[in-house]
Amino acid sequence: MVTWPLLSASMMPAFTAPSGVEKLIIWADLDRTNVKGQNPGLDAARLLADRSIANGLAVEIRMPVGPIPEYAKSIDWLDVYNSKGPNAFSVRSFL
Repeated sequence: MVTWPLLSASMMPAFTAPSGVEKLIIWADLDRTNVKGQNPGLDAARLLADRSIANGLAVEIRMPVGPIPEYAKSIDWLDVYNSKGPNAFSVRSFL
């Protein structure tokens, strides 16, 4: 799977997939809801998804499964990899 690291929720909505891409899978973080009632990872993923769909792409948003540990502000995909290993991203999950 070709990937583009977008580094942060603030950068995610501005991403434009290169020409020829037909499907975009957005790997969003599972963040705690902030004091404004926002969920930065999911909100940014939805903005990118809406814009990408408007540009004709098929879109899927994937998020880690919670609960978020008490000591953490979120669960990201590196957390998933570190806790479950590469099998957490099996080929079957992409079909």
